[in-house]
Amino acid sequence: MNNPGYIFKMLINTMTWILLLGWGYLWVGLVSSYPTLNSQSVSLCKSRLHRGRFFVTGMNRNQAEYFLVHQTFSSSLNQLEIFQDHPQKTPNYLYWMRRIEGAALHYAIPRQAGYKSYLGIVWVQSNQPNQVNLGHSEIAIDAILCEGEDINIMENLPQSVNGSLVCPEGTEDISETGVW
Repeated sequence: MNNPGYIFKMLINTMTWILLLGWGYLWVGLVSSYPTLNSQSVSLCKSRLHRGRFFVTGMNRNQAEYFLVHQTFSSSLNQLEIFQDHPQKTPNYLYWMRRIEGAALHYAIPRQAGYKSYLGIVWVQSNQPNQVNLGHSEIAIDAILCEGEDINIMENLPQSVNGSLVCPEGTEDISETGVW
């Protein structure tokens, strides 16, 4: 047992086992954390998918505020001040707006497959709940958020039903309570 060769062999065997066990623990640690890493990447992917929805909701809110101040809808996205730090054209979406009589339409148009289209609609209603007195008459501002699979979301205009606007054909209303 006092043979130096024997001691050296034992030392090498012990170090080999320590290294193997260490690599094994490292491997098990990486494999066991895989679902966590995977769910984080899925979460990041989902946030990119919903970025269009986020910006259209923001455009709706800013448009309503703009109307309360100026008593008219904005004619450009720059006036809404939502894109000061973000471009109106990103790798995933093109953001656009237009006005129609009594309403403003906000679009997030996907630039890649797999992304949904979003349409935000803000309009003025008379003699409805949530009325705001602007001095001359009372008005109500309402908004909805529509989601569609088609990139041609701009082709169909919203429909008027009982004085309210509804999502155009090919989209569905995904407005949540408390849009504001």
